[in-house]
Amino acid sequence: MAQTEGVVWQAGALLLKTAGQRSGTGHVGKKRFSGLVVCLLVGLITAGLCRSFQVAAFVPPDADRATPAVVAEALLTHGLTALNAWHGTQDNWLLSVIVPQFPFYALLGQQPWLPALCGWLGFVATCALCGVLVMLASAPRPAAWRMGLGLFGVLLFLNPLALGPVGFLAHPASHGMTCFWGLAALVPCMLVLKGASRWLLALTTLLLLVAAISDPWARAAFVLPLTLAGVGLSLLPSAPQHRKTALWLIASTLPVWLAGAHGFGLFPGIPGTQFTKGPLADIPHHAALGFSGLAILLHMVPGTSALSQPWARWGDLAGLCGLGVLASICLTRSSFQKMVPHTRVFLALFCILSLGGTFSAFCLSALATDLNTTRLLGQFAFLVPLLLALALPDAACVRKTRDKNRNNAEGLSNPVPEEATPSPQDVARLSTDNGWAMALRATLACAGAGFVLAGLFPAADMRSAQDESMARFKGLFAFLQTNGLTQGYGAYWATQANASRLLSAGAVTIRPVALKGGNLIQPRDEQVFDAWYRPEDHTQNSRGTQPPAAMREFFIALPDQELCANRESCMDLARRSFGPPDETVMWDNTPVMIWHKALFPPEPLAENRQRAPELLYDHAQNTAIAVTPQTAPAMLWRGWASVGPDGAWSGAQQAGIMVRLTGPSAPLCLTMHASGRSSAPPQPVTLLRDGTAVAQWAVHAGRATPYCTGPLPAGDAYLVLERAPPPYDNQRLLPGILLSTLSRPHG
Repeated sequence: MAQTEGVVWQAGALLLKTAGQRSGTGHVGKKRFSGLVVCLLVGLITAGLCRSFQVAAFVPPDADRATPAVVAEALLTHGLTALNAWHGTQDNWLLSVIVPQFPFYALLGQQPWLPALCGWLGFVATCALCGVLVMLASAPRPAAWRMGLGLFGVLLFLNPLALGPVGFLAHPASHGMTCFWGLAALVPCMLVLKGASRWLLALTTLLLLVAAISDPWARAAFVLPLTLAGVGLSLLPSAPQHRKTALWLIASTLPVWLAGAHGFGLFPGIPGTQFTKGPLADIPHHAALGFSGLAILLHMVPGTSALSQPWARWGDLAGLCGLGVLASICLTRSSFQKMVPHTRVFLALFCILSLGGTFSAFCLSALATDLNTTRLLGQFAFLVPLLLALALPDAACVRKTRDKNRNNAEGLSNPVPEEATPSPQDVARLSTDNGWAMALRATLACAGAGFVLAGLFPAADMRSAQDESMARFKGLFAFLQTNGLTQGYGAYWATQANASRLLSAGAVTIRPVALKGGNLIQPRDEQVFDAWYRPEDHTQNSRGTQPPAAMREFFIALPDQELCANRESCMDLARRSFGPPDETVMWDNTPVMIWHKALFPPEPLAENRQRAPELLYDHAQNTAIAVTPQTAPAMLWRGWASVGPDGAWSGAQQAGIMVRLTGPSAPLCLTMHASGRSSAPPQPVTLLRDGTAVAQWAVHAGRATPYCTGPLPAGDAYLVLERAPPPYDNQRLLPGILLSTLSRPHG
């Protein structure tokens, strides 16, 4: 008996020792596998960083991408007041791009490579945020960090067209930067849903305000989906504390809606927001254009071109649809079994609402004209992979549940009580779930590999190439500098005007102009400072003190859709606007016209006033001059947007009028009305004569009404119609005041 007990004891000890050795071997194997995964992920991320940097380095600093540079230069010169003095577009980028990039320009100066660097850093940060969100949604699973790093590494291989001329995701001032702020706002939401303090949602509000004030597109892409996702989470069956948290999520977006376009009035210089709806008949065309853009953004067929090969686009879209179906099935089945945590439900709801909402808005919008406009769908490049990654933890969960139940049923480890043994229906359901999950994993692995290879080895027409036009513009700036020309004007795009100082190291300054009221060359309305067109700005930009006798301002007669159709019409327009040039030099078959005077003096010259129309006072009858395309060139000065048969629309805060008043002193009446609906509040307007205020009115929208001054003496009069600054403008993207008639009533 004792001998038997000794044998049993020795056998038991040997079994425990063997089990321990096996356990140790398994633990070492897991460590080795984890180390291998880490090495692969580090290699993937490193290669992705290098590849994306190579692509971003080819993005040239054109007029739009130079926006942070020119505003940073103004901030260094004039302080924070420059933010409200900047005439931006709806997507003004003030808080989301210009302010964050300001330290780079303040410390490193106006370097031509800074826009590309800032754009690349923003893209990398956005990809990293997608990985962080996946980790937060997947934790506390052991593989959460692997999934996050894997998604980060894969996104870095977005193809060159997605980063460049189609998606604009690596541009320093684009909707890709808005994606960073929108995704960053989701991080506090995820932390609060996981149990952190609800005060963190104040950070969500702040980040959404930065995004929405700087880019109205953020309201449709991030703010509205976040609000609706909170509503959806509050309606789903869950614990009371989760419903309360969902209500706090909804409340965190309310200040963004209340802030409006001007950020509670703190940024009155920002234009109002408008959405231009296109014809309903164009919806199919816009949808097809949107799907083509998505195929380019998420191209995953290596060696093919989604740009020029329709079958490759169809292959991309078919692959995306297949992945979407598999992910939807996995998430839906897991949701029915209550296996998906509320953090992942919230994030999936947000992604679905954002993708569906922005695509619907794109189809309805009148802006969908070509592939470049699919940049409005830029968040698809981040949210679609994020949404697919959210289904992967469910695959792991199903597999783990299946293995555990199988082991329990076979008595291999931790046998469960007999009543907990899964029924045949449960086993069949788990087997089906596991099949869907494995199908998603295999399909997603193949798609991810194709995505990486397509980004690493793109087709010839999807590769990044150095923009030859930038080298041409650098040659233009060198030519101007050689000829002693440092201050001039040209079309915004044709001359890359706003990038001139950046590309010429500050040696040449070109300010953008456009064809406006009276068919004359006038300062451009958007992406400019008013001070650029004042003579004192020219002295600040010149490298030395320039005596008046040596003043030489130029105009580059390059055709552009905002200015003129061809070289001859550009030259005729310049002569009509500024008079005959004193010199003309040729650069690459392009005339550079030179005048020995300031082309935009603060007031009209004597010769301009002498050509102004005469308005006589008659005791017997009213006299009037209608503002028409025929009378406008001699009557209107700067600040007018357009002239039509009904009158002229003012396009700036100050709009000039030239008229010669004859006869005795008498009132002058301006027949006008403000833009906007008839219910809109009136716009405060001041009328100045030669710098002195002579009348103040509140101009109503709707019907044209005469607004009269007191008696004005005869003489050449230069009148300025000065509107109050925004936000009192009903809509600065539209003209503010329509002037139809100048009259002098009798009696």
